[in-house]
Amino acid sequence: MDSRNESSNRIGIVGLGVIGQAIASQLLLKQLYSIVGYDDNLLRQESFVARGGKTGKSPRDVAKMADIFICTASGCEQIDDIMFHEQKGAAKDLITEAVVLICSTVRPDYHTVLRKRMDLLGRSDVFILDCPVSAGTGSGEQSLTIFVSGVTEGLERGDGLIKDISEHARYIPGGSGIASKVSMVNQLLIRIHTATAAEAIAFATHAGLDIQEVYDIITKPAAGDSWIFENRVPRMMDGDWTPYSTIDDSINDMELVMSTSRSLQFPLPILSAVEQLYILASAQGYGAEDDAAIVRIFTPGESHSNKKTPRTVESEDKPSQNGDFEPIINVGFIGLGAMGYGMAMSLVRAGYSVTAYDVYRPSIDKFIKSGKNAKGAMSASEAVAEADLIVMMVQSAAQAENVLFGTDNAIESVPNGAVILLSCTVPSSYAADLAARLAALGKGISLVDAPVSGGAARAATGQLMFICSGNDQAISDINKPLLAMAGTPSNVCRVRGGAGAASSVKMINQLLAGVHIVAAAEAMAFAFRLGIDLPMVFDVLKKEAGWSWMLENRVPQILSSDWTPFSALAIFVKDMGIVMSEAKRLHSFAPISSVAYTLYLEGAAKGFMKEADIGVFRLWPLTVKPNEPSR
Repeated sequence: MDSRNESSNRIGIVGLGVIGQAIASQLLLKQLYSIVGYDDNLLRQESFVARGGKTGKSPRDVAKMADIFICTASGCEQIDDIMFHEQKGAAKDLITEAVVLICSTVRPDYHTVLRKRMDLLGRSDVFILDCPVSAGTGSGEQSLTIFVSGVTEGLERGDGLIKDISEHARYIPGGSGIASKVSMVNQLLIRIHTATAAEAIAFATHAGLDIQEVYDIITKPAAGDSWIFENRVPRMMDGDWTPYSTIDDSINDMELVMSTSRSLQFPLPILSAVEQLYILASAQGYGAEDDAAIVRIFTPGESHSNKKTPRTVESEDKPSQNGDFEPIINVGFIGLGAMGYGMAMSLVRAGYSVTAYDVYRPSIDKFIKSGKNAKGAMSASEAVAEADLIVMMVQSAAQAENVLFGTDNAIESVPNGAVILLSCTVPSSYAADLAARLAALGKGISLVDAPVSGGAARAATGQLMFICSGNDQAISDINKPLLAMAGTPSNVCRVRGGAGAASSVKMINQLLAGVHIVAAAEAMAFAFRLGIDLPMVFDVLKKEAGWSWMLENRVPQILSSDWTPFSALAIFVKDMGIVMSEAKRLHSFAPISSVAYTLYLEGAAKGFMKEADIGVFRLWPLTVKPNEPSR
């Protein structure tokens, strides 16, 4: 065995596939290292030499020439072959105090086994670092992300090289093996989020929406946003299947996670369904393409172009010819729930006279105490009788229908020329039908389909996002009260297509958000079962490709075991039910939403209906509370 070279600039890379070549490219650009590589595939070796590298005859040959030995094999068996093969293995011929980087995600116990085998060979001097690498999950398309763990001295010796490989090196405390565990949880989220983005884009395509408009709204960000949605959907729109992270690579990543979950007898229902979709995509010939190509199994033969889609302008889209518009002064408000109350208060603060009604009298009593412009009504009809603008913030289409045409029959009291702002989540077909019925009344009543996103906290501060479609003139006429509830113009999003289009976009947002909540719950439950410290892994994940708006917003409640219903599970039982109904109506394939919906229903069956939506976390088998010390 050679003595250690003090400069530590001799690098060996075994495995010159996508990850190995990417690592080599990064290091060769630095012009600081002498790099020797090896791969069984001669074409890969030739490509490596063309970039400026040198080749060895075997892993053993490479080991003799490297201060830092990088192994990018795709699994434990390949790593064993590279390290311990009788004739070609690297382990015995590594130089004294060499640093070995294992750059693939491996099963939880593998690093312990690897360390013991090295010690039995008398190589306790070698530092082994757990360094799983992901391609195409950083800020640039060719970027690499590395999770790193190991003993302190090994980390210090490898630090400079690791940072030269990636600006996205994340050091994980806890020793070798912990980085692979965190990587598995991150991969779980990445794969779920990618397939869910594809399912959502397919839904939008079948709904006839402009995909670019949908993308712009979700990434503002709305509650359905994720790092993967922002990164993969542009590729889906462009039909760009350049393989930064292939479908087959994704299958390999998921196989490790799924085999680990099976060995632990721990269910991963969302990932299990997603894995089958990737397998289907590979079986259809897309395995070597980028994982964004999974959208093709949802919409075979269809385009997801980001070019604007031509539409027929329906009557409700045409601006009113009435030039005698009077500014909005009086607002009738129906529904003072968790979000409705905050919206009504924002209007009061903006100086509007608001007459509100809710079936729960204490909410009205609380509201009228908030200021002279806040008034209460004994019925919905009374609330709307003198209103220029009527805000409907009830729970469902059935409640909206009952208020307007059912028991309350408030439509008889709605003044001529009033605008109705429908801000609850309803099926797009209901919003379109309601607009047509209002127009048929001949009273000049306009409907603005304007579902909201942001939750109770943003409602209270007047920072909700409104997704609006319908009569353009009506939307313009109510711009100021919209801004009173939205805060900034950027929070008022216009969607083409008439009443119903905005509700379709909201359904896509709810599809994404609903799946992301249960994905976050599944990921954190799996992390807990792996024995990872939950606050630590949450801090890592919210800065990585596994991030979603819901992960960052909801996981703190898991960490504190706080199931206060800032957003109740009942909301997603309703909204995911609408998603499934609309998907059926549109003939849009929605398997991931179906599994998520089933989990929400299971949570409801267990009595979680009026508790926090993230309370679905408790559906997974956990033996101790998550805020107790990890095992």
